[in-house]
Amino acid sequence: GRHADAEVDATSAIECDGTYVKGYHRRAQARTNSGQFESALEDFEHVVRANPESKTLQAEVNACMQKAAEVMLGGMDLGSLNLGGDTGGAQRKPVAIQEDSDDSDDEDEAVDAPPPSNPR
Repeated sequence: GRHADAEVDATSAIECDGTYVKGYHRRAQARTNSGQFESALEDFEHVVRANPESKTLQAEVNACMQKAAEVMLGGMDLGSLNLGGDTGGAQRKPVAIQEDSDDSDDEDEAVDAPPPSNPR
């Protein structure tokens, strides 16, 4: 359908120019709309790094994460779920998305892991 075509077009644009932020944004939107949330969030990461102050973009990322969570929880509507307890009528506070301090892939790093033992 249209989302698959949009994803293919955006991927082609990114392959031509890996710094083309609009291509990542369009592909993230297409992937979100076709239920490919993990891939969409990876694309959104490129866009957020280029536009860290965009409230509209943060709302898109949050919506993608909410849809992914709803799918993982079997269709439960999380829109009205208050995970933080009673807020006493306080408004929801948006979460700022911060840029990584380095270019390394954090998943490959062992954080606070003890050094490997050397049995003798």
